[in-house]
Amino acid sequence: MDEKSIIRQIALKYGLLLGFGKVLVELLNYNFGDIYKRPGWVGIVGFALFIGLIIMAIKEFKTANNGYLKVGQAVKTGLGVSLIAAIIGAVYMFVFLKYIEPGFIDNYMQVQEQVMLEAKPDMSEEDLELAMSMARKFTTTGMLVTMTLAGTLLGGLFYSFIAGLIMQKKEELA
Repeated sequence: MDEKSIIRQIALKYGLLLGFGKVLVELLNYNFGDIYKRPGWVGIVGFALFIGLIIMAIKEFKTANNGYLKVGQAVKTGLGVSLIAAIIGAVYMFVFLKYIEPGFIDNYMQVQEQVMLEAKPDMSEEDLELAMSMARKFTTTGMLVTMTLAGTLLGGLFYSFIAGLIMQKKEELA
């Protein structure tokens, strides 16, 4: 198999695992946690899945490539994994916000207002309204879906680049 086919196959496998793994973590939090104040375990498990599956995908590519790996190949593999996971995450985010919990954004904004007031009890009404209006601009379904896509892809780029630097092994010229 050529490099492109190997990367595509590995990216699909690990991207599906990462995407559905993160959705499972979110669903567990939705059912057993506090969706408005994310508990620490959600971030830790999500981070571990992200890093672990990208490293496993790059390692599988390296093995399939006779033990050789260039940083660019690691980045391509990691971005492929991240792209699949990002699409799954964005679709889940859209479905969650539109159908599973359609009042999420309004409820989340109320929680954030309370958090702001608790953090700064002397905050003026004007400052609070300004802060909330800015927060509302970035807390729409479209923005959250876009940030899910962008964040997953940027994370994948960063982590796969670092993993590629660590795991690289260039072919020796004879």
